[in-house]
Amino acid sequence: MGCAAQGCDVGPQYLATAHGPDLHVVATYPRAGQGLHCTPDSPADCGVPADADIELRFDRYLLPSTATRQSVLVYSRTPELHFFLQPNYDVVERVVRFTLPGEGTWPRAVRYGVQIVVPHDSNEPGFRAFDGAPLSASGSVPLEFSFRVQAGDPPVVDRPAPTAGCADAMRLFAQGGCQSRGCHHPAETPECGTGRATIGPGEDCVAVPRMGLDLSSTEGVRTTAINQVAHQAATAPNSGIAMENPNRFGVAMPLIDPGRPGNSYLTYKLLRHPGLWDRTPCETRYRVELAGECPEPSARELARLREWFTAGQPMPLGGGQLDRADLDPLLLWIASGAPLQACE
Repeated sequence: MGCAAQGCDVGPQYLATAHGPDLHVVATYPRAGQGLHCTPDSPADCGVPADADIELRFDRYLLPSTATRQSVLVYSRTPELHFFLQPNYDVVERVVRFTLPGEGTWPRAVRYGVQIVVPHDSNEPGFRAFDGAPLSASGSVPLEFSFRVQAGDPPVVDRPAPTAGCADAMRLFAQGGCQSRGCHHPAETPECGTGRATIGPGEDCVAVPRMGLDLSSTEGVRTTAINQVAHQAATAPNSGIAMENPNRFGVAMPLIDPGRPGNSYLTYKLLRHPGLWDRTPCETRYRVELAGECPEPSARELARLREWFTAGQPMPLGGGQLDRADLDPLLLWIASGAPLQACE
């Protein structure tokens, strides 16, 4: 999906078989014990806000299918009387946010317990990294903790719902250079003939668009990206058919999976862009702490992504001017179902 004179996304075809190190929770919100010091005589804002979500930050990219409501148990008396919250996985920051149903808030001045589930075999619920590595309880952050909700009402904060449409997605493709000639664009150059172009002056003619992916128009996105298996993910027995839950994450993965940015090949190719984090401030959109680090993944984790299923070069090549904030509207558009009607 990237472009270079020596080839575009031609990566090794072998598949890594050994998973990486165990997955760890590196920070939680609420923190363990937050608000437990509060008493009936404490100020009304002592403790965790009644509208707070439970947020977990991980050190590795997750297997999205394990970010389920069964992976976290919340209870007010005993674990046996737990209830479930609604999960939402942010693949960019490696954060899972669990929310109360609807516009619900926690009952005031109540103590709650949280258990983060550790899977002991493949049939049990619990978090895993994308390569199957299980969540470990050996980290510095406890996987079982308690917190106490404030007695007072949370402050009223106007939080307009973020919106993003296909125009934002197309703008990112253009800004990043994904639509440049010789990359994911069907434009031709006269000296090359039908269906072929050059990457740059003096370069060899190449077939276009690269990997059969056309990001230059909404029609190209519809016919070559949405629900279309990525070229380098086509390792399943049946070619071109996306798989829902393959035994190995990344097999037959669609380039854009409407509603699921964490299961979209395009997301991970963009996350591997080397300049993505260089121009991004060290900040987070969540209440959960950064745990002393920026959300930037380690070089080893990016290498594991490449070895596991995103073979070849990151996207885009050629110094595309992208940063982490640029991905937000694209991933929000995918999460909303990747609609194209507004652009047509």
